[in-house]
Amino acid sequence: MAAIADLGARLRSFTLEHPEPAAVEALYRALTIDRPPEIVRGSKLRYRARIETPAGPRELT
Repeated sequence: MAAIADLGARLRSFTLEHPEPAAVEALYRALTIDRPPEIVRGSKLRYRARIETPAGPRELT
């Protein structure tokens, strides 16, 4: 990370949508992932990242 310039962007939240959120949560627990994303029920797999930038908040989906 030391080689990457800090441009002022900060990850504020990361959400994973999945038809079977309990199964995904169990996988994260089994892998002992530190700070997993928020996992919610959705009709298909989808990621959403909310990022604060110098130009204001942005959402990547």
